[in-house]
Amino acid sequence: MELTGRFHNRIVTVFIVIITFLGVVLIATDWQEMRQVLAQTDWKYLPLVLLFTFLSYAFYSYSYAVVANILGIQMRKRELAEVCFISTVVNHVLTTGGVVGYSLRYLLMKMYNVSLKDVLTSSFLHYYLTSLDMLTFLPLSFIYLLLNASVPRGIVITLGLMTLLFGLVLSLITGLVLFPSRRRSIISLLARFGRKILRRDMLSWWIQFDDTLTCGTEAFRRQPITLVWVMLLTLLDFSCSIIAMGFVFEALGPAVKAGDLVTGYVIGIMAGLLSMVPGGLGVQEGSMASIYALLGVHFGQAVLAAILFRILYYLLPYFLILPFYNRLRRKANQQVPMQS
Repeated sequence: MELTGRFHNRIVTVFIVIITFLGVVLIATDWQEMRQVLAQTDWKYLPLVLLFTFLSYAFYSYSYAVVANILGIQMRKRELAEVCFISTVVNHVLTTGGVVGYSLRYLLMKMYNVSLKDVLTSSFLHYYLTSLDMLTFLPLSFIYLLLNASVPRGIVITLGLMTLLFGLVLSLITGLVLFPSRRRSIISLLARFGRKILRRDMLSWWIQFDDTLTCGTEAFRRQPITLVWVMLLTLLDFSCSIIAMGFVFEALGPAVKAGDLVTGYVIGIMAGLLSMVPGGLGVQEGSMASIYALLGVHFGQAVLAAILFRILYYLLPYFLILPFYNRLRRKANQQVPMQS
């Protein structure tokens, strides 16, 4: 039985409030450390950090809107971008393998009558496209680190395995995206899993997912300029986030060389993704600080920079979730009745 619009909105509201509360708890647990970092910050650089943080999220969120539209999702780009922003911020802070953030994305888009299949397909394709820059820079960063620092053998092995793992994941996903025939066996496996574990026949659902993904890749082949546009937005997002990190370093001391900046940033982010600790808490900062220290950056400055980046790039946007959600709910209430 379909949930009524009002009841569904209440569920989403409760979910948003719970997520906001969890974010506040995470921030409160580290507040003393954050306050000490802010006390040592040169505040004249903070507007620049915030500017490039805003641009980074804007480019990333708009790229999702472009991908969703090419898959036929009937929502305006602004609402799609806002949904992407909210779910992305949640995934940054509450790392659960993306479960919380993408579940929230579905609940938000369901207010606009978007199916789960379309949400998953658009999110899968968008995540793949927007991960290409980071996954491309990871092996380059690893090589740069080996050429420019004296790296202990244990760290070399760990980073080498991490680079290999992400390389294999990239190859696998690329094969699934570009070659529909290779998805058939995966779909059959998932369908059998659904029947045995969930006691549900989901074969037709997965076939629809496969068809939608195929339509999306075919649409990009017919409109290569759109694919170029998405990749440009992704590169701009990546560049703005690194520039924001650069200004964070300047706010705390000497500037860092471009190669060092990119290497520490990329390896730190990817290490944080492997962690199941909320938001990669501690893992990302520790990895970043260690890599920067190996490259000659003062360890104290590197630690402070990693923490300040978390505050400004990850945690501060978290408090925009409620205002954006309120607007999305109002727009959904206005548009959905008009479509019915």
